[in-house]
Amino acid sequence: MSPDELESLEESLDILDDDDLMRSLRRSREEATKGERLRLKDHI
Repeated sequence: MSPDELESLEESLDILDDDDLMRSLRRSREEATKGERLRLKDHI
């Protein structure tokens, strides 16, 4: 495993270990599925 792959894996594990961030990601996915989210590129 390369150092870059290891770093990427560690960052992924940090994200998965962050309960608040995972809750936010789940909520965002649910909102996007319902069409409730705005796309940033539409407002720039």
